Amino acid sequence: MFHAFRAIGKGKKAQQQIPGLRLAVYRALAFNMAIVIVVSVVMQVALERYLLDPLLSWLFEHGIQWLSATGLVVRWILRLVLAAVLLMVALNVSLALMGMWYENLVERVVASFQERAAREFTWRHFVANQMGSLWVAVQDVALSVLLLPMGFIPIVGPVLVFVGASLLTGRSVIAAYETVLLEPGQSLSNRMSGQKITAFGLGWVIGLVAFIPFLGWFLAPWLLVRLVIGWAYWRQELRTVRVPEHSSQKP
Repeated sequence: MFHAFRAIGKGKKAQQQIPGLRLAVYRALAFNMAIVIVVSVVMQVALERYLLDPLLSWLFEHGIQWLSATGLVVRWILRLVLAAVLLMVALNVSLALMGMWYENLVERVVASFQERAAREFTWRHFVANQMGSLWVAVQDVALSVLLLPMGFIPIVGPVLVFVGASLLTGRSVIAAYETVLLEPGQSLSNRMSGQKITAFGLGWVIGLVAFIPFLGWFLAPWLLVRLVIGWAYWRQELRTVRVPEHSSQKP
């Protein structure tokens, strides 16, 4: 449960210690936030106008007294759940579109622990080596869309949305790191198997933030970037001894 706090803290440490990472993070965050806000707002307006409002109007007009009496409360609860689900869909869309940028951030973190240079992004590298991560991202988008009908289940709907959103977000964070460590012939799905508890431990904080109206649009992308680089930094700390960037001092 506390993986998220630890990873966020490690993300801050990574930005302070790795040259050039802070600027790269700001660039990724700007694109990510733009995608999330645009996708969330467009889908929220469209679904409220063409799905939620007509559905609630039909229910209220057909004599469901107890529902009519609590109409305003029900409407706002459903809007909140809808906004949370759509934010998770938008985050996964941004991950699908920006997977190569997130993996480049992870490359920088991994390279700071090893005697190798971070790989520069090229389209050839993307097409040859990133299809596995793209497929995982597409799967996550599809699964996050499936959370939409679950959110309308009375009482348990918001809980299902929270758990599902947390698992998907944590899975995306882990995928960005594992993709960078893939060896020829390895499968990303195999490397990520058995990490559901870890995924929930990383993603629950974004699953919670998703239910905060408006503020969630800005907090969630920022937390996602921090989790991506923080998880990579934390795992590399456990795997290796960090190689100094410049060893100018003699013993």
